[in-house]
Amino acid sequence: MKYFLYLLILSCPKFVYGQVPIKGNNAIVVSGVTFSQVKESLLGAGIFISEQSAEDGTIITKRKGYCECPNKEFYQLIYFIRIKDSVAIIRGRFNVILNPSDNDENNFLEVLYWKAKNSGYHYVFGVMDAFAQSLKGTKLEYKTL
Repeated sequence: MKYFLYLLILSCPKFVYGQVPIKGNNAIVVSGVTFSQVKESLLGAGIFISEQSAEDGTIITKRKGYCECPNKEFYQLIYFIRIKDSVAIIRGRFNVILNPSDNDENNFLEVLYWKAKNSGYHYVFGVMDAFAQSLKGTKLEYKTL
């Protein structure tokens, strides 16, 4: 009995925190959300929408700068979100802006989870993850699509 309780206690963090991302994950899947909920959360976070289609359930945002450094626009992030059957699939593309006049969105890279905490990939995936968690869906998963 003690052994069973010990195993149960050790396994609790997995139930409390759910799945954790692994290297190479490029999508965050949030269940239990609606198109309007995602749209309002984006706008509430100060993220402007470039294209949207409620019929297709897609949202593409305008690029927004993020960084905890003097140049707040250092990392530019664009969200690509698809909502279908109350499930949002959140993906993104990012760029490091060294020259503020660089507007070429063809230079943007896909956001991937990267374990190295000092990498741009890790930082931008964390920004995307924080947004996904703010949606307060019923389930959060990390996938490679």
